[in-house]
Amino acid sequence: DDISNSNNKPFLSRNYAITCVPASFKVTPRDLTVTSSDVTSVWGTEPSSYAAPTVTGLASFDTADNVCTAATPSVSFKSTSMSANYKVVPVKGTLTIAKAATTLTIDDASKVYDGKPVSLKLNYDSRVEVTPIITFLDIKSNQTVSGIPTEPGTYQASAQITNSRYFNDVTAEDRTFTISKIDPVYTVDDLSKTYDGKEVVPAVTSNTDASVTYRIVYTNVDTKEVLQNAPVNAGNYSITVISQETAHYNAAEMTKLFTIQQKKSTPVVPTLPNVKNEAGSTLSEVTLPKGWTWDDPETALTDGTMRANAT
Repeated sequence: DDISNSNNKPFLSRNYAITCVPASFKVTPRDLTVTSSDVTSVWGTEPSSYAAPTVTGLASFDTADNVCTAATPSVSFKSTSMSANYKVVPVKGTLTIAKAATTLTIDDASKVYDGKPVSLKLNYDSRVEVTPIITFLDIKSNQTVSGIPTEPGTYQASAQITNSRYFNDVTAEDRTFTISKIDPVYTVDDLSKTYDGKEVVPAVTSNTDASVTYRIVYTNVDTKEVLQNAPVNAGNYSITVISQETAHYNAAEMTKLFTIQQKKSTPVVPTLPNVKNEAGSTLSEVTLPKGWTWDDPETALTDGTMRANAT
């Protein structure tokens, strides 16, 4: 067409030759923002699931379903042309790893006193990298124990796990335990014997140490009399070993029976000389050897051979 002036009269077509030069342009790929979903996990375990990433930046005439498949851990385009039209701009999601939970329990540590610190066993996840904090309370005094209990008594143990990088803080249920005193055990040899005119001598053994002393009490079983000394004469007796409570031992009492049997002897019957019978004489006038007595010393003597009982 002619280019006209203001008067609508053509003049350019007569004065100029028009040359058309084609323009060039470039279509650059469109940014496709792919935002990964946030994931929360617990330490020591894999995440249970991953949500698909969010895709933004599509051209108005495109949809995510037509352009690509978005799934963890990558985005795949559905055609080569689509991959040429878009440049993926990844946006990282946040991975949050929470501390794991663990349990903490305390085993019963009760025992009989042995002079050694109590051995307290804790039960918890072996992966815990910190040492549990343990404290002991003396129940009787309601005072915290310095160190580990050794002496007899009743105690309360407390334990907790804190400041672990991988596990939540946890506190165990308090555990009460007892260090009991030792029960003394006394052993006495059998004291039974045949009368020999000597006091019995007991041989006493025990599981106690030198801190424990004991006393011995003898009793006549037949008369219930408590003797001041060890028995000598024939009879039935008991020996009782008694000890008082100490810091490490309970009070104790042990009784054992024994018998001192009569000594059997064969008496020698004495031979008496002939005596003269005088009017009114009795057996009491006839002298017997030492240790013998007439059963009836007032028996009158008679002439001739006479028999009478003596003990």
